[in-house]
Amino acid sequence: MRVALAFAAFLVFLASSVNAYTHPEELARLIAFRDKYRPVGWGWQYAFRTWNCPTRANNSDSECDPCGREWWGNWDHISCRSTDTLFRNDRIPGEGWVTNIHFSLTGAEGTPPRDLCGFVHAKEWDFKVCNLNGTLPTYLGGDGSCMPLLEEWDFSRNHMEGPIPESVGTIERLVRFKMQGNKLTGPIPANFGDLKALEWIRVFDNKLSGTFGETFKKVNPRMTQLAIGGNDFEGDLYNFAEVSLQNGNITYLPKMCGMIPVGIQFANGYDIGGSPGLGLPCPDEVANGWPNAL
Repeated sequence: MRVALAFAAFLVFLASSVNAYTHPEELARLIAFRDKYRPVGWGWQYAFRTWNCPTRANNSDSECDPCGREWWGNWDHISCRSTDTLFRNDRIPGEGWVTNIHFSLTGAEGTPPRDLCGFVHAKEWDFKVCNLNGTLPTYLGGDGSCMPLLEEWDFSRNHMEGPIPESVGTIERLVRFKMQGNKLTGPIPANFGDLKALEWIRVFDNKLSGTFGETFKKVNPRMTQLAIGGNDFEGDLYNFAEVSLQNGNITYLPKMCGMIPVGIQFANGYDIGGSPGLGLPCPDEVANGWPNAL
């Protein structure tokens, strides 16, 4: 009996060790990515400063194991957690595939690297507070060929310009969309209302415009963050009547008007500074009669 238990324990240990091992093809992909982008500029050089072999022996199952067994990998800015869970339920060690790409605060420069599409198990793409420029990629969503498991996309505080692509509204597992502090223009695509997992929209301090039409009635009622201040949006917020936010930002929206849904009013940090029309009837409502309070 003791021999059987000992053998079973050994198998569990062996399985966990194998799972922590960085898959050879993933290791090759990481090395190729490093070697391509390290010469691009100082931000990338800084980001890759730990991307060397051998890796720490006490957190490695091979001589070069970027994934390791811990919450963050042996190489900075990546993690290899469980691939079969939503990110809030992640566990370690994972299965040797990169699940989190987190280059925030590195100063990485240039346009968003499409090479990262090769990491098909990635749930997080985070390059906040870097020096990215250009337009937001259109290759996410759609046929799912690029990061089909993506749940969090954070390019906040960069230099991104142009519109939010409609393809974003087809990223089926997207939970958090964080693009604040860029120079984005145009509307938030109407098909955002189709994103059943979406809980965060953080796009404040851009140059976005347009209205929140009927499709936004379909947004996830579990949405907890709606941060849209500092833009050129127009119209009202009535189509967010079903949400109950934990955090919100609706400041500096001088072109918006109308009653504010209760689920937004009770959000942490609620403020309508710089939004003089919010809480007051829109011009067409004055003409047609004030609607029932939301």
